Amino acid sequence: MFGNGSGERKDVRDDLPSVDTSGNKDYKQAVSIPLSSETHGGGDVMLLATGAGSKAFKGSLDNTKVFGLIRQAFGF
Repeated sequence: MFGNGSGERKDVRDDLPSVDTSGNKDYKQAVSIPLSSETHGGGDVMLLATGAGSKAFKGSLDNTKVFGLIRQAFGF
């Protein structure tokens, strides 16, 4: 999770065995807990592609280009 600012994020996750989630259709389980400061990993990750448009996904890519390449592969 990356994010700044206020919101409905809790400081700690709920202890699910002690929470009745079945009776509350609006219950939201936290999937991440913010740290004292935002962090962002800068390491390389592997991205694999096969099929139509996969040739564009070769070599080292800037992460901001991936979404556009996916759209292009789908013909958008």
